[in-house]
Amino acid sequence: MLELLGDDRRLPLDLVPLVLRNRELPRKWSTPCVPLSTVCVPRSLTTSGPVAALRQLVAEVRARHGIAIGLEVTGDQVRLSDQCELTLYRVAQEALGNVVRHAHATHTSVGLHFGEQVVLTVTDNGRGIPASKVLAAGSGGGARLDRDARKGQPDRRQSPGAYA
Repeated sequence: MLELLGDDRRLPLDLVPLVLRNRELPRKWSTPCVPLSTVCVPRSLTTSGPVAALRQLVAEVRARHGIAIGLEVTGDQVRLSDQCELTLYRVAQEALGNVVRHAHATHTSVGLHFGEQVVLTVTDNGRGIPASKVLAAGSGGGARLDRDARKGQPDRRQSPGAYA
């Protein structure tokens, strides 16, 4: 677009050199861009793993929004692939965000179970979505990450009123 603008005869002559010089900026700045979701990774996730990152996330949401949030971790903790850990964190982040935005809950429970599968559950005492709407939509409700697959692709399962 700037190339076209530089050739536009209606452009004041004193601006032509600036347009021609700056037309490379979009190319220059777009090349090093990476997805924001891979840049904004909590340090605790990369250094200490998903349990530490979830503890930090729970503490931040609790402090910021005044919701009582419990975190329970069961099973033998293991490190997952970077993609699985980030997916797990993002699912928890989105679920807690939904609790804050939509549920009007006063208490939330976050569970993380390590076993043959790594299972994240987020439940609350809020108003929720009527089960008929959740089941009719045929989506949502939760995700389970298969620790053995370690591919970060969630296996979606439904549980009205909970992310599991």
